[in-house]
Amino acid sequence: MSDMSFNALPPIDIPFRFFVTAIAFMMGLAVFVFWTGESLWLSRWHPSMLALTHGFTLGFITPVMMGALLQMLPVVAGVGLNNVQSIGRFCYPVHFIGTGLLMWGFVAVEPMQYSIKILAIICLGLSFTYYIFSIVRAIIQYSSQQLHKSIVSHNPTVMIIGYSILALFITVILGIIIQMQSAGFMLLPTIYSDKALTNIHALWGGIGWIALLILAVSLQVIPMFHVAPSFPPFSAKLIPVILLLSLINMLIFPHLVEPALNVLLVMFLLFNFVLLHVISRRKRKIPDMSINAWRLAAYALSAIVVLYYFPEHWLPEIVIAKKSLLLSAAFLYFYLLTIILGMLCKILPFLSYTHLQQRCLTNFDGMKFLPNMHDLLNKKSAGILFYCHVFTGASLMVTVINPQFYLFFSGLLMIEFSVFFTIILKTCLVYRSSSLKIKQIDNGVVDVNLI
Repeated sequence: MSDMSFNALPPIDIPFRFFVTAIAFMMGLAVFVFWTGESLWLSRWHPSMLALTHGFTLGFITPVMMGALLQMLPVVAGVGLNNVQSIGRFCYPVHFIGTGLLMWGFVAVEPMQYSIKILAIICLGLSFTYYIFSIVRAIIQYSSQQLHKSIVSHNPTVMIIGYSILALFITVILGIIIQMQSAGFMLLPTIYSDKALTNIHALWGGIGWIALLILAVSLQVIPMFHVAPSFPPFSAKLIPVILLLSLINMLIFPHLVEPALNVLLVMFLLFNFVLLHVISRRKRKIPDMSINAWRLAAYALSAIVVLYYFPEHWLPEIVIAKKSLLLSAAFLYFYLLTIILGMLCKILPFLSYTHLQQRCLTNFDGMKFLPNMHDLLNKKSAGILFYCHVFTGASLMVTVINPQFYLFFSGLLMIEFSVFFTIILKTCLVYRSSSLKIKQIDNGVVDVNLI
């Protein structure tokens, strides 16, 4: 933690509003799955499936990463975002409105479809543009400070965050192009077929934006929260560069998507092995939901790679028919969502405690009102959430193969994120209670009932 700075933290309500709304959005997706029925699972290209996929990525994963990055970048770079309040007031609502409109646009009837999608593009375009501009400005400020101090080597976490923001920008541009081409405006050469362009868009979003940012976060949170050794330099510097170059290669040469994907998978497997090795050498070896989540995600990714390369003539016909959808669902739920849930169960209490502690530095009398980490997020509740996630993910895999089980998946999805919503609500209530007590101490009010 020696390189970290806690002097430029944004108000805690900014990241928390992203987190809370993202969890509530997932509960809405459970209703969407229930309402859509078996037809949702016919194909990866079914309009309802496209809506659901964007609901997962834009409605939950992306806002959680956006909120976490607003908090993490000032800590690892020591640079605050001057406009963080306006991000909360503008990007936050506009992003969720745009996501809802995009989902509606996928399932709407054709006369209304294009108008709705245009509104969605405008909302998401404005939100992402403002957000990306804000993060890039902070990274440039960090780089200029490093140059002013004559520091040659930059924090690899900040560099990888820069790569992920570039990937987010490319993902947004590709998404806009895809929607414009679906409306009849051909913006790219015919070599970029609709499905090829959609696959590239998905890889830039899933691997470039989300997975690279997860990699950047893991470099900090695993050594910090679990008293583990630092990641070896090649995993922090070489692997992200190779991942980014592979994505750029498939963007420029769309006919080489397959070779580039092979490189991506090899790099991810390599990082998986490094991750498991670092976790195994941690000093804080106590049962922990977050560690279980990292391990589950690593094993899931290994299984995904095995299934991807597994000879198809040895697979059942139903698995062959649904292989693409099965791989996508497994990567989305058992890799990305698993890691994000595990990180949130560490980030939520850490953020709450850190913000309260910073307030107590000006008045040490308030220290007695600092809650315990387990008061902010109970280990038993986190364990229940983890097992709910495992069962929900398993039901998703079954539903992909046999859509008749969609009610089962819908119900478990609602239960999982209802549990998560309860957990984050309790964290907010404990934070608010402690904050009020510290505020009274700051104001010179001594209430014996508080002690």
